[in-house]
Amino acid sequence: MSNLVSYYQCSNILELGTSLGITTAYLASAREHVNVSTIEACPQISKIALETFAKLNIDNVTLHNKPFDEVLPELYKKKSIFDFIFIDGNHTKEATIRYFNQCLKLSHKESIIVLDDIYLTQEMNQAWTEIVANENVAISIDIYKFGIVFLKQGIVKQHFTIRY
Repeated sequence: MSNLVSYYQCSNILELGTSLGITTAYLASAREHVNVSTIEACPQISKIALETFAKLNIDNVTLHNKPFDEVLPELYKKKSIFDFIFIDGNHTKEATIRYFNQCLKLSHKESIIVLDDIYLTQEMNQAWTEIVANENVAISIDIYKFGIVFLKQGIVKQHFTIRY
């Protein structure tokens, strides 16, 4: 994912599901002048993530220690816009689709959204199928472990499946 951030020169990144902060650290280090907002509801896990950032001297991350459903509307009210969004939390169909739709409000016409664990359960695969069909999605790439959607407008809708 950090290669996507680097290649597409993403500057503002949103991560839903900080966990221990490892992926966050990669995203924050992908290129110079990148800002990462990450959301993790669990206080104990957030503390570990903050320790990870400190050990790695990462200072371009803002960690929101609240549930996604509280932070996403706050970011929308602040008119935050993200180039790259990584959704990795609450792996239910309903929640994944809700987060995706909320993230659409925080994106622009060339944003990239990555969804983790799209085959974790049948429900997650159903969510992925709905997201691929969304009218805002121009290009989707299924890499089995995760899915990537490009919101690039003005191109023919395409879906790719890559198995390795």
